[in-house]
Amino acid sequence: MSTKGQLTIPQAIRERHGLSQGVPVTVEEADDGSIVIRKAPKPAARLAGMFGLWPGAPVSLDEMDQAVAGGAAR
Repeated sequence: MSTKGQLTIPQAIRERHGLSQGVPVTVEEADDGSIVIRKAPKPAARLAGMFGLWPGAPVSLDEMDQAVAGGAAR
């Protein structure tokens, strides 16, 4: 650990987990006292546009509910 409290994550681990400069991580203390570093989850806003636009006409919430209920009934 540096005097500024910074840690160096070995290159092989960074590459294996897609960690690079600027990638947000979370740091948590586990019940046993160990420290867990995880890549932070992506905010939902970053998913916008990921799948393109819906090709069909817009549907109402009632239509969505009916479709879900119909699928669950099978």
